[in-house]
Amino acid sequence: MTPVQASSSSSANIGNPAPGDLKPNTAWVSYNTLALLYGALGVASLVAPIALVEQAFFATPTVVAADAIRILGSTFVLVALIANRLSAAVDTNRLGNDTYKRLNLGLVVYGVASAVILWTSPAPATSVTQALATALSAATTIVAGRAFLSSEGSSLSPGALLNGLGNAAKTVLDTKNLTTLTYGVASVLASIAGAALLYGRLPGLEDYWLVHPIGSVGVYALRQLGAGALLAATVLYTLKDAAGRGRLRATTFKSLNAGVAGVSAAVLFTIAGWVRSGSLATSVIATSELAAAGWLLATVLYQYFYAPRDAVEDIKSAY
Repeated sequence: MTPVQASSSSSANIGNPAPGDLKPNTAWVSYNTLALLYGALGVASLVAPIALVEQAFFATPTVVAADAIRILGSTFVLVALIANRLSAAVDTNRLGNDTYKRLNLGLVVYGVASAVILWTSPAPATSVTQALATALSAATTIVAGRAFLSSEGSSLSPGALLNGLGNAAKTVLDTKNLTTLTYGVASVLASIAGAALLYGRLPGLEDYWLVHPIGSVGVYALRQLGAGALLAATVLYTLKDAAGRGRLRATTFKSLNAGVAGVSAAVLFTIAGWVRSGSLATSVIATSELAAAGWLLATVLYQYFYAPRDAVEDIKSAY
């Protein structure tokens, strides 16, 4: 789910910034820099998780923790795709539209959560990693936060955020068809998983579900996955809204579907690998997660390639 519901007709002030607002050129460069950094981090996590952990934490991760780092890499790629689409929104002066306000707010929460997770990690990072990761989290929060606040009617006050979250909760399961229902349910499940993962574990994960230990690096990875899951929940809610309006063929939503497909595939193949190797005992939980990841992957891939157009929305500019 997403903590913001706002009028689609609101326009971004970023095209004509007030003093202190993020200027268009600065915003474009900032978003593209974030996209490049998160993209590189995502690829490194996917390709060489053990080497990355050894350099960042001076520790060797367990096999299960290394797999968790790979899933984490897929969420970094999702962040990169979000930043890329936000940079495109700067070009078209659309940061004030609901879609981009949600994504910016999602990045604000992600940046803050990532910094807190890093500084409270049971696996202490090297001083260089601590400094660079903190700077990246701060930059994510500042860039997205300033862009969000430059939009008309936007506020980061607790009251406004709670009101937006309440509105989202009321509509997340409103459905027009199976596609919107799938996105809505997936958003709810991602929110629940994110909240659980922020504690560094899922219910029963280490007690009876996971046979092999995950280690302190694994606990850090799970918590960071929690932040990624909450961001994914915002993305899924945004895709649900787009599906209801027939906008899934627009470039932004195709990119978001691609990002969700990457995360879903990483989760699906990692859990399947754990079960096959005996690291994860076959259980109702494991089977349910495999089914959910598989169904979501099939949905987003289908919508990426074959999403129908809405005849009315087709004549409107994509956002």
